[in-house]
Amino acid sequence: MSHLEIGKILIAGGLSAADVDNGAFQPARYSPLGDPRGARPLWAAVAHGLDGRPVNRVVVGEDQEDALAGYSIGQELGIPVTQVVESQGQLYILGAIEEGDRALVAAEAFRHEDNLRALIAVVENTKAAVAAVAALVDSRALRAVYPDAVTLWTPDPR
Repeated sequence: MSHLEIGKILIAGGLSAADVDNGAFQPARYSPLGDPRGARPLWAAVAHGLDGRPVNRVVVGEDQEDALAGYSIGQELGIPVTQVVESQGQLYILGAIEEGDRALVAAEAFRHEDNLRALIAVVENTKAAVAAVAALVDSRALRAVYPDAVTLWTPDPR
């Protein structure tokens, strides 16, 4: 998939042309609901970008876009998805994270370091391991917490 093709799909999903063309490193939100047919190959490319990292569960946060990301990646890899949600300051696990799991923590984009750190902590507190972190759109927050993350779109961090 070419850089131009990825950019067109991101724009169809709600990122502005300015975000795509000017390399916004704190990205606007991409929604696959605006272009479901385009979103599928994007998430497949993220899943296959793991390059054999052994994962057996996808863990995502509560945002709708992240849930859709988890579903798409889980479907592509044939593994279950667990969602972590916050309510009144408490984190709740919807699904399972089992001891020994090798989790892929995934999101459409990580805009705040605390969100990624919280998901990693939830995985580690269940005695599972974070095998990889992936996001469709790269960001400063992601690189600050997990520099080896897999991303599909890496804007120019001007």
